[in-house]
Amino acid sequence: MRQDIYLMGVLPLIFFKTYMPQSQEYKAVKSLENAINDYNWSARRFAENITSIYKTLQQTLIRTIVEGIKKVGEDDYPVDSRNNASHALCRKIISSGLLDEITLPLI
Repeated sequence: MRQDIYLMGVLPLIFFKTYMPQSQEYKAVKSLENAINDYNWSARRFAENITSIYKTLQQTLIRTIVEGIKKVGEDDYPVDSRNNASHALCRKIISSGLLDEITLPLI
């Protein structure tokens, strides 16, 4: 089998399986990406507005952020100068063991 034909069939499948463009999670990430891609974005204001959502959803949001920390902190996570500081911070949080000590149940 020719390599280029094989890759044409497999790479889209890998992308689809990994990113699942139809999923609500992918759409939420893209929506957040659009919101934070603005010089007026304030991480502090975002954090302050978390209090406006239902308490159970606050916990789900924090659980989601924890999963993001775990993902960005993976050894094989793609890193360059634009996200190196985030990767290093996530690695420190993971190595502290704190994420293993605390669970955030769905209530």
